[in-house]
Amino acid sequence: EDGVSWLSRLDKKDETFLGTWDEAFDLAERLIEAGVLDAAAITYERNIVHYGERLGDGTLAAVFGSSLEYFRAIDFNKEYVANGGAEYEYAMLPLFSDDGNSSWLMLPPSAYIGINNSATAAGQEAAKRVLELISTQQGQEAIMADLELGVSYLKDYSNAEALIPPGLEEQVESGYVYNVRLPERTLEYLGSKAREVLSGSVTVEEALAAVDKYYYYGSDSIDYDLSVVGEVSQDMLLDSFNVRRKETELGNFIADAVANAAGTSIAVVNSGGIRSSLYQGEVYGEDLSAVCPYSNLIVTLDMGGRTLLDMLENGLANVSDEFPAGRFLQVSGIKYQFDSSKPAGSRLIAAQLADGTPIDPNGRYTVAVNDYMAGAKSYAEGNGDDFTMLNCYDDSTPKGDVNIVSELNLTYRDALKLYFAQLDGPATASLEGRIADVAAGEG
Repeated sequence: EDGVSWLSRLDKKDETFLGTWDEAFDLAERLIEAGVLDAAAITYERNIVHYGERLGDGTLAAVFGSSLEYFRAIDFNKEYVANGGAEYEYAMLPLFSDDGNSSWLMLPPSAYIGINNSATAAGQEAAKRVLELISTQQGQEAIMADLELGVSYLKDYSNAEALIPPGLEEQVESGYVYNVRLPERTLEYLGSKAREVLSGSVTVEEALAAVDKYYYYGSDSIDYDLSVVGEVSQDMLLDSFNVRRKETELGNFIADAVANAAGTSIAVVNSGGIRSSLYQGEVYGEDLSAVCPYSNLIVTLDMGGRTLLDMLENGLANVSDEFPAGRFLQVSGIKYQFDSSKPAGSRLIAAQLADGTPIDPNGRYTVAVNDYMAGAKSYAEGNGDDFTMLNCYDDSTPKGDVNIVSELNLTYRDALKLYFAQLDGPATASLEGRIADVAAGEG
């Protein structure tokens, strides 16, 4: 009841999360200390853990979710058993309360239906007939099957006993009902800040203060971060520095997005600017910030073919299995082959346009890069990854055979945002032989 009273005051903006929710993170901290919660795995992406599949095959012990996830886990386990795996039993636990208070369930209605009183009499009568139809046992069953709902709340509907997962019987039978619905976007932002707390990047107090500020004043940028901006049909993984050693689906996708944003046929992306994966399913604005967190801006350069080849060679200078450098280039519109067993400075074997035409050392090419590579932060202290042949900004470094064509006020994540907006359906990417290391048997 204290919680309901707090929520009522919050609704009137007479209450805050800070000072009330501070202890809500204690359980997560204890689970991390006990070694049963991997904070790093849920730091950035919303869909990094394929929990349905992992619950089904026994590699994930527990997850916070709805009864729908409970039944999905059972379905995945049936598939796992059919393929020779072990059979597991599942139960749902209620939400834990403070000492002295009973555990509880959160069962929000999945939909609200009403009739518009400004509709015509005929329209209202038709709407009433629809409501009567979907209020029957058969109507509810049809809607629940279509929308993948777990429980109906209509008085005359007979829920199958199997719809109540084991472990929740006592809470279901208690029958107490409270309105505990938090503002949806605020709740999403709270979850986002909670991941930052788990990663150690902010304190609990800082996170809750940020949630209060968003709830009271709003934010267009946070609204974007919390919104779905696209969908990917497959995992595009950043795994063991793979983008710093070879062609990857993720690198191809980002490089194609940069070429699209810049309006060029050729784009290169320094792999150090790629910091996280894209996972199958919905992609949120904040996921783009995790994948490409830096604010370096895209520029298009006119360069000689020799400069382009020198750029590719420089990207190969620190290829290794131990700790490859972020200067390695993911590309769009060109292909190149190299030999990682050769000394640095002589690893590039050949390079071609996408159609197979060799790069002409005496030709001219328009290429999208970022201003970091072009010397916007100078080349001192390791800045610019030694792409001095692209220098257009650093007065202390000799200028290469290169000229600025255009300066875009766009980052890599902005390019991804534009790319997703233009796609008709889920994004996909594949390995196309853009980069090949002959020492690894590629190409």
